[in-house]
Amino acid sequence: MANRGGYRPNSGRKKKQHPKKKVQIYIDEELEKRINSVTIGKVNSVSSKICTLISKGIDSMLQEDNNVIRFADLFAGMGGIRLGFDRALKRHGLVGKPVFVSEIKKSAITVYKSNFGNEQITGDITKVDAEDIPDLDYIWNYENSPAFDIANFDSFYNVLYNDPEKLFAKYMTIGYVPTKHGFTIKYTDIKSLAELLGPSKKYPIGLQVKRGRPYAVRPANFKKKDYKHFENLDELILAVKDTRDMFPLSLEEEKYTSTQWLEKLKEEINRHK
Repeated sequence: MANRGGYRPNSGRKKKQHPKKKVQIYIDEELEKRINSVTIGKVNSVSSKICTLISKGIDSMLQEDNNVIRFADLFAGMGGIRLGFDRALKRHGLVGKPVFVSEIKKSAITVYKSNFGNEQITGDITKVDAEDIPDLDYIWNYENSPAFDIANFDSFYNVLYNDPEKLFAKYMTIGYVPTKHGFTIKYTDIKSLAELLGPSKKYPIGLQVKRGRPYAVRPANFKKKDYKHFENLDELILAVKDTRDMFPLSLEEEKYTSTQWLEKLKEEINRHK
């Protein structure tokens, strides 16, 4: 029996569209006036205009997002490095967006805010929970031995379990030295998490310990040419697991065993291979 109605290939009929779903939204009178004032080709109904505007808005946001570089400005000082970073991005048609700024010196914070407006600046980085830092593309640091912590160990452990994609983040390191009239950039590099971290003399991973508890995950001294880092993510997560076993959580604190933690991250790594 021949097909009746509906879309048939090569039949000359319009291609079948995605089925529409009824969704209720609320807009105020001012927004309704603005929508009605917009001319969009042959689109006339309010609902069709709203759908078109939403679609165009999403496309625009995604395009804009591709041009935005999110960064963390640690030990920000007066913002000199950020000024250079912003200028370099601009030359390539990109825009820098600070998602996290850390500085403790009051006089430096005053100058920083005069350079960049009323920026929200966090104080002591060692007291910040990693889960409170938004996703970012780049991070930079001072020229000599790395003077920043990757994260609080417990937060690092939990964040990787809840969001294993963070294992695959890339970090831009910018080394610089202060001069009389500013600073001189000594090197720049982009590193994976495995390249940023490595074992220490006492622990499976670079670690600061306070009062017998793991405190902060410390980066390897990547300024040295022959510094030791993890060869891959498998080595990294095994070191984190071994460190957790050295400093186990109480039964009340433990939400999953270190073995469960390891297996989940192994699955994510294998999925990316």
